[in-house]
Amino acid sequence: MPVLERQVVHLVGPDMQPERLDLLCAVLARSRWANRACVIALGPPPRTLTRRLAVKRVVASYWPAPLAAAALVRAVQIDAGFALHAWSPGAVRVCDLALRWGLRFGFRPAVVVVDVSAPRDAPGAAAAGRAAGNSLVRRFVCASEAVRRGLEAAGVPREGCVVIPALPDAEDALGPGRPAVRQRMGLGPRDVAVLLLPPVRPETGAFYAAWATLVVSKVRADVRLIVPGAGREVRRIEALLRSCGMSGVARFVGDQEESAALLAAADLALYLPAGDAPLGGVLRAMAAGVPIVASRGSAVMELLAEGRNAWLCAPGSPKAAAARMLQALEDADEARRRAEAGRIDARQRFSRTRMLEEFDGLQAIGTL
Repeated sequence: MPVLERQVVHLVGPDMQPERLDLLCAVLARSRWANRACVIALGPPPRTLTRRLAVKRVVASYWPAPLAAAALVRAVQIDAGFALHAWSPGAVRVCDLALRWGLRFGFRPAVVVVDVSAPRDAPGAAAAGRAAGNSLVRRFVCASEAVRRGLEAAGVPREGCVVIPALPDAEDALGPGRPAVRQRMGLGPRDVAVLLLPPVRPETGAFYAAWATLVVSKVRADVRLIVPGAGREVRRIEALLRSCGMSGVARFVGDQEESAALLAAADLALYLPAGDAPLGGVLRAMAAGVPIVASRGSAVMELLAEGRNAWLCAPGSPKAAAARMLQALEDADEARRRAEAGRIDARQRFSRTRMLEEFDGLQAIGTL
């Protein structure tokens, strides 16, 4: 296997969140360190990533973590002092195993940077690299304040964490032409498109959001549900719609559409997690100026406020979510006002320029 001669190694896996993928691409496109970086994929690299960057694949997706760690140690044979940046929970596990026993084989990064996109990943991320001792500098890039709180609860010092949410440029957030996208999704000119913000998983409340949309469709026959992605939760939503004889309400678009296209087609966005969950989809919807109905939670409420830039409801309650959806759909002027407030908040507080400046700051102090 060829030896990699780079000073910054970015480790990605199939479980990498789309918004963090965008962040990695933006960092490497701008960073003055980009020419000294390489990207290693554990398993099939994300399609979006391979379209933008050269990626070296070192292991097969079905390899267990110990074999993946051995392959990583063998591939990365560069001078001590290199930085290793793990971008997903799977990458973090492999990184930790490599650090535990790779020192004897010359696997000696000076810095390990761990990207943590969801609070549930904080305990595992906090353990990464501890076995290597105090000689290893560890830094944690948090997608939200909720993630930082989770890391602090797991014993990570606050000064070792930096919050850097990912957000597309304003031009990207506008997305492609709305009529063409809606036609591609089978939406008519009078249909009201309600988008389940990705990722569509149990912890993001996607099933409850679909349930709430079914309730609304009894009052608003023009409502259509856009369901992105694939997997068990998508199949569960399909089964719900079939059991109610309402399959025609939904448009299952799979992974064919980029997030900008999904938002361009949407009239309303739904995100109903019962607890802390990734916020990338919410940030994108804010930046695109799409009205949002979301459940109250510590992470969500970092971004959204009832009456200002969203409609908030109790988590786990399709009835409460349906009531908020109807309020948003029946008052177009108020929906535009709150959506515009969300767009302004996203641009001022979470712009891509600010995000990249944070990464430049990490690089300036030698973290990357």
